[in-house]
Amino acid sequence: MQFAGQNPLYILNDGKIEIIKEDIYGIGGGGMIAKLHDPLKKVFANHVIPIKKGMSIYLSSDRYMDQFGGRERKKFGAQRFKDLLVSNNSLNMQQQKN
Repeated sequence: MQFAGQNPLYILNDGKIEIIKEDIYGIGGGGMIAKLHDPLKKVFANHVIPIKKGMSIYLSSDRYMDQFGGRERKKFGAQRFKDLLVSNNSLNMQQQKN
């Protein structure tokens, strides 16, 4: 599998999580980064990931971890997201979705 993107890719295999870091550039080329870097000269990192049986691959929107909730209205955050993926990884995909 090949991956290049502006959000991290999460890979779970044998109960361990690997995070493939995102690029700082937006695909659309707008925003503050475009003002700092010439959009025509952007180079995205291309990651080649060998697929293995039993491996799970997750990609999320850039706003998933920015959601606030719960009684204390706390931000969900990257660490909670990683913990959620690891703790639910033994479930089938339909159960994970629910």
